[in-house]
This record gives sequence, structure tokens and C-alpha cells, in this order.
Amino acid sequence: MLEYNPHPVRRFLADDVARHLRNAIVSGTLTPGTVLPERDLAQAYAVSGTTLRSALASLQSAGLIDLVPNRSPRVTRPAYDDAAGALVTLGVLMRGVVAEAVPAMTAAERAAHVRTISATMDAVRAADIDFLRGDTSDGYHRWAESSRNQTLARVLHERADSLSNTIVQTNTTPPQRLVLVGLAELRAAVDAAAVPGAVRAIARMHDTPDLGSNQTFRLLSGRSAVD
Repeated sequence: MLEYNPHPVRRFLADDVARHLRNAIVSGTLTPGTVLPERDLAQAYAVSGTTLRSALASLQSAGLIDLVPNRSPRVTRPAYDDAAGALVTLGVLMRGVVAEAVPAMTAAERAAHVRTISATMDAVRAADIDFLRGDTSDGYHRWAESSRNQTLARVLHERADSLSNTIVQTNTTPPQRLVLVGLAELRAAVDAAAVPGAVRAIARMHDTPDLGSNQTFRLLSGRSAVD
């Protein structure tokens, strides 16, 4: 029996189920390797098997669950060897997004991003793990929504959850000091609509061999800082 209970208050559609499960996975409520019995999920969400399978298929496409014939779905367990590549891939996508999004933003849009970046910096300093679990992925989605390049935005939307989840769950995030410097640079560049500075900030946070050395981010994966 699946212990996770979404407590639905209405009948869910496939997109609703997928979104709810996605949030549970990204936030760490459903951890890597968790079995997702289809019968239990269908009952919990009050949906048909067909609707549930449609939701699970979208989660598989996003790289968040594994679907194997004749076995219950499971939350994907990211491989450590894939983590460095995931970080670099996100960096490549983000450089493309910020390069075309920043100069096209209105003053209000830039101000909104500046506030969001500031909130993330506060969470990093305070080691607010609950905030950071979700914000790691949500931040990439926010940037995708700012992109005027629909193809680039779609790719980032499709891959953000899987790639960021791989980084968090394998404990291969850059150290805190590097993230804070990069975020500060990104905030200043966005505020000034300075594309080169924004691109450099993204590169600073993603193109680094110095991974997994910070206690704050080790906590994101639930591991001890000394294991």
C-alpha cells in the first residue's frame, strides 16, 4: 500500500495527477526508489487507470519515474555519474535562455526576477532546505517562462525537473559560496539588463568541477555532511 496520500478534494485529470506527483518528487516527499502502485494511486486520486497511466507516462518523459513492464512504477533513482552532465546541460540551456530573455524583459519583469533571486539567496544562506528542494527546479521553469524562444523554453521545461533532481539527489551541487557569488552576479546583471554578466553568472554556477563539497547542499539529498 502506498503510504503517500494526496488527500484530493475533487476528481483529478491526468495533468493534475502528473503535476501533483511531480511536486511530491521534486520536494522530496516521494524519494528516489519509492514504489508507486497504480491501483493505490488511482484510488487516491479518484481517476481511472487510463487517466493515471497518461499521467505516469508524462512523468516518465520528464525523467522523474521509471516504467518497466510487469512492475510497479518507481521514482527514478538518479545515477551519480549522470550528475555532472546534468549540471552542464542545465548551464547550456540557461545560457541560451538568459541571453535572449534578459534584453527583452520589461522593467517589471526584471524586478520580479531580482526579487526571486534575492529570495533564493536568503534561502541558501539560511540553509532553508524545504524551500531549496523545490526552488532548484522551479527556478529553471521560471526562466523558461521568460524566454521568447519557444523551442528553447520547451526543452528547458521538459528537462528541468529531471536534470535538477539528478543534481540534488546525487549531492553534486556546487558549493554554497560559489552559488551565492553566481546568484549575486545574476541578480546584478538582470537588474542592469546586462546580458554578458548574466551569461557569466550562469556559467559560474554550472561549469564547475567543484561539486558536492558544501554542507548546505548535502542536506538537500538527506545525507550527512561527513558521510
